[in-house]
Amino acid sequence: MNIKQTIEHAKEFPFDGNPPTDDAHLAALAVLTDLSGRRGVGNELESIDDDIKAQLVEDLTDIIRAVFKK
Repeated sequence: MNIKQTIEHAKEFPFDGNPPTDDAHLAALAVLTDLSGRRGVGNELESIDDDIKAQLVEDLTDIIRAVFKK
């Protein structure tokens, strides 16, 4: 899957079940979508409880926002 496809897949099937609220949230979802497609990693990510998935997305989103904050 190329980057554009990964981003579209993240929009359609968000890792935490919540549609992206902004670009940072979409970036976090896209990273997790990419990791989910990798052998070994994907199976482990899918087995994580929903509350932990939501926390992972929130933490990644916060990191991405912090990096690009002006």
